[in-house]
Amino acid sequence: MEIGIELTIKMPKETAKDLGITEDSVIEAFYEDGFLHIRTIDPEILMALEQTECEGCEFYCPECNRCTAED
Repeated sequence: MEIGIELTIKMPKETAKDLGITEDSVIEAFYEDGFLHIRTIDPEILMALEQTECEGCEFYCPECNRCTAED
């Protein structure tokens, strides 16, 4: 996987705490209509999406719970 761009934004710990962001938080970012949108994703919703998209895929390994396409 090639990374096209990486942004690092310094955030005070208190701000992260107020927003409910931890080091385990899943963050989604997308660009739309001239704005960069950044939001957290509920881990339960993420797991449901991953299961829906991956379970039927020939590259999904249920034993290790990951994609083997790039192995």
